[in-house]
Amino acid sequence: AFLCCSALKSASIPSTVKELGYNAFSQCTALMTITLSESLEKIGFNAFLQCHALKEIIIPENVTEMEDGIFNSCSSLESVTLPDGLAKMGKYVFVACNNLKDINIPSALKELPEGTFHDCCALEDVVIPASSTAIGINTFHNCQSLKNVTIPAGVTKIGASAFEWSGLTSVDIPETVTQIDEKAFSGCSALADVTVSWKEPISINENVFAESMRETLPVPSGAQ
Repeated sequence: AFLCCSALKSASIPSTVKELGYNAFSQCTALMTITLSESLEKIGFNAFLQCHALKEIIIPENVTEMEDGIFNSCSSLESVTLPDGLAKMGKYVFVACNNLKDINIPSALKELPEGTFHDCCALEDVVIPASSTAIGINTFHNCQSLKNVTIPAGVTKIGASAFEWSGLTSVDIPETVTQIDEKAFSGCSALADVTVSWKEPISINENVFAESMRETLPVPSGAQ
């Protein structure tokens, strides 16, 4: 609708709009503020791609679905409020949001999708809800300011490169985790404390802790 409207600085979405479509405000590089309608239910692919001036946004409570890459490269984005009922999120929604420091993930979102916070190098604080069951591929890849994260009991899978090159100094992996894919914690050079609670052997793929500072990791007998 407003693709590449580079002079657009503010916008307000009327109550008649229920869906923001593909590339709705993509590359509106001067867009600083936007008010979304409470009737909005879905935000489409790359809706705010490269909106470099956008600093904050509140996603209305009725939004239940957000597609891929919505805030891709919104380099000034600092504050995002997500609705409690958000149940479906696409891949790489916040990739390269370099100024995003903290965010709460809605409890309705059961799995953290691929690349959600990839290259969010300022991200310091994130709360993974207790209802989560999986952390996707590249979810926190290169989150250099992320020092600590609580992985809740209930998570069963940590995807490939999920925390690769992040700033983690410690991590507690609950016994519910039964699969950790390759390079999940690779390149975490500050990682000094890994606590695991496994009582049975689990599936760990190659290079999970490659190039990290951890020298030893206690695992149950028979783990592969």
